Amino acid sequence: MTPKVASGIATIALKGPESSAIVLSALQFPAFHGRNGTKVENLVIGRIYYATWALSVPEFNRLATVTEDSQDLTSERLGKEQLVVCRPDSETVEVHCHGGKAICEALLACFERNGASIVSQVDWPDETQGTIEAAAVRALQSASTDQAAALLLAQLNGNLRRELQQVFELCADPSNSKIIECRLAKLCDHAVFGLKLADGWRIVLAGPPNSGKSSLINALLGQQKLIVHPQAGTTRDWTESHAVISGWPVRLTDTAGLRESSDAIEAEGIAKAKHLVEQSDLLLIIVDSLIGWQHEHQQLADSQSNHLVVWNKSDLIEQNGNDQRGIFASAIGIPGIEGLLDAISEAMFSNAPTPNDPVPFTSRQSARLREALEALKQDADLEAARAILAQMLEEEQE
Repeated sequence: MTPKVASGIATIALKGPESSAIVLSALQFPAFHGRNGTKVENLVIGRIYYATWALSVPEFNRLATVTEDSQDLTSERLGKEQLVVCRPDSETVEVHCHGGKAICEALLACFERNGASIVSQVDWPDETQGTIEAAAVRALQSASTDQAAALLLAQLNGNLRRELQQVFELCADPSNSKIIECRLAKLCDHAVFGLKLADGWRIVLAGPPNSGKSSLINALLGQQKLIVHPQAGTTRDWTESHAVISGWPVRLTDTAGLRESSDAIEAEGIAKAKHLVEQSDLLLIIVDSLIGWQHEHQQLADSQSNHLVVWNKSDLIEQNGNDQRGIFASAIGIPGIEGLLDAISEAMFSNAPTPNDPVPFTSRQSARLREALEALKQDADLEAARAILAQMLEEEQE
């Protein structure tokens, strides 16, 4: 099934000997789909069908509340949902429907009432189970942008397997050791990027209270999601928002303003903020341009080398002749956040792999490749590296 995110179209798959019967019992198929205008009694392999399905309003509204769908219906019944159904093989039926979360959840519940069992993507029966391709399928289930999905799809289609096979074959000749080391090092570099394709990169905004962290996140998101107030300590805990920058998935993390506080709740939020700074993929140090650089900013810069200094509220100051280094930004005025977006993209994605590159994308793959590379670097152990590559080609990396 497609990932559990809102989309234009979603695909729900049923697998097993009863899959066709369950779909036929749950959906309505217009009579003209049958032979000579008769009722559809069986789904023919390889044929595409049009079907409809209706859901009672109370059940839809209950699911809409659970899935935070803003739509609320009050009429007695919904209009019929239009579906496309196909049966690619004897035990699989695919149902293509509207991608709204409430509709998908309700349709899954309907199939369950008719005899199906809902399983996670990990438990889904797959003939490629135990392979690199199976891992790519599972990662694709979580990919939230087209670019991330394209890179994972390339690995599903064999990019990573082909590279591992070629390096494995090179290991048969000791004279290739330098070439092998170079290619393994490149795979390890790509793995750093590949590990983020499913969950996204964490960008943490940190700084003293009232420096405008929440306002900047709202501007980056293009919506008023976080509470903004001039009172210091408004943000007491961290919040995370999903976004897309340059086509890649990111998680924007707002943190409590860093300062000394006697308030137990605020102090706990500040402690969490410091921990999140350490765990960030990129730290944005937010400076209030009206106040300037403070000792909290220097502490942040010292704690995380991968950071950008953002001079917020720069629309309120005269920038001519300002020799401060960093990015000038404003959540509500000129120069806006375009320069900040460009700086983030340059810092994080300038060396992004292309869809033609082999990209490891699981922690297991990354660990085994580093192990093979270390075997070559430290002990010149070509056989150990070859054995690791053979295992990677044969078994799945969790």
